[in-house]
Amino acid sequence: MRIVFVTHQYPPNYTTGTELYAKRLALKLRGTAGHDVRVFTFEPSYRADAPLVRREETVDDGVPVTRVYMWRGLLPNFVLGDSYNVFLGKIFGTYLSQVQPDAVHVFHAAFLGASILEESTLRSIPTVVNLMDFWFICPTAQLLKTRTQERCAGPDAFQCLECLSHGDLDYDRLLSFTRGDRFVPITEETAPPGDGLRWNNATPHAQLSALGARRELLRRLLLRADRIIAPSMALKRTFERFDYPADRIQVSRYGVDPMPPYTFDKSSEPSLRVGFIGSINRPKGLHVLVDAVLNSPGPLTLDVYGNPGLFPDYAESCFARARKDARIRLRGPTKPEHVPTALRDLDVLVVPSLWQENTPFVVLEACAAGVPVIASNVDGIAEIVRDGDNGRLFEPGDAAALGAILLELASDRAALRRLSGKFADVRTLLANAREFAAMYEDLVRHKRAPRPAGEPDV
Repeated sequence: MRIVFVTHQYPPNYTTGTELYAKRLALKLRGTAGHDVRVFTFEPSYRADAPLVRREETVDDGVPVTRVYMWRGLLPNFVLGDSYNVFLGKIFGTYLSQVQPDAVHVFHAAFLGASILEESTLRSIPTVVNLMDFWFICPTAQLLKTRTQERCAGPDAFQCLECLSHGDLDYDRLLSFTRGDRFVPITEETAPPGDGLRWNNATPHAQLSALGARRELLRRLLLRADRIIAPSMALKRTFERFDYPADRIQVSRYGVDPMPPYTFDKSSEPSLRVGFIGSINRPKGLHVLVDAVLNSPGPLTLDVYGNPGLFPDYAESCFARARKDARIRLRGPTKPEHVPTALRDLDVLVVPSLWQENTPFVVLEACAAGVPVIASNVDGIAEIVRDGDNGRLFEPGDAAALGAILLELASDRAALRRLSGKFADVRTLLANAREFAAMYEDLVRHKRAPRPAGEPDV
């Protein structure tokens, strides 16, 4: 079969969880099942002399990859374009006509926009969507208030604008407009007659209307997919809370490549070796771990693996504090293939996330290797990490509680041994690939009839 994977970013320039998962699955499906897997992705371009729209054909580890570059300024309504991009949707439609895939598997629609779903479903191409985070509900994908780091109860146009304006000049200008003395919010009484406000224009009211209608627009588009996959019960329950039918979302947990099993006998080791591996941004909570170590005088060390260049201001705020303590070592970025080596050198992995993480891949890799995990007690992680069995849990942002756990394990080697080597029920990537291959084949066998020619788009 010919399968098109769609993701918002793709290696080698982007190597966080979603991108690596898509790549590893593509390689597994091509290598073990012989399927023709291709990738369609967005590639941000910041060059002043770059073309407005460009499509580039590349090959990554034998996988054909189509990368699309587009200047954001082409869209009159940039707010609408961030969730429903007409230009990229039509480019994807042309791509589908050329490639003629048997199925489309969407891993993330950020940057590309959910119009890609419309293009595949209107062509009656079997379409699978993996919910990697909350993007279809929340424009920042994390249901976390950007400015305060508090959890968000759900999208509201003006609260979303507050979050999106943090660090984005276009949204900041729109926020300033709403604070003007003459601002009149759009209501049913003030909206134009007929089918309502024409969204794809540059007026502030059109932009605000697009933001307010985002969740329902994306819900309608997502429900067109043939299969919607959630990798955790926590994520499924969140989407149900926002009006998605329970029977439309099935749970299929992530798989990871087998990890070399490690056992720990730390009777002769003087210090507890603590590690952080992941993105260095505020929602990942590195500052919480740094503060916990700074306030814990016990025998322990902390190795921090991550790229400080993506969010340099936040990274430097963490690193400035970390440099005060010689026990904290800043290791810099680590390549995905070196994660097993990094884990081997740790006694415990700490995942101090502030947001409701879905299922961090590094947690699965640590569990597969038998490395205990100390993590924030959020629903997605708590499905994997069992407190007192294969790890410990603490409340998000509570550096004191985290520090107490670290001191306990540093002083009680028997407790560390009890947590170590516990293999959680972690699926393999091969099992994931086989499940999806069977899903594609079933969808192709029961392919829907083409949509009527006169049926309107969303």
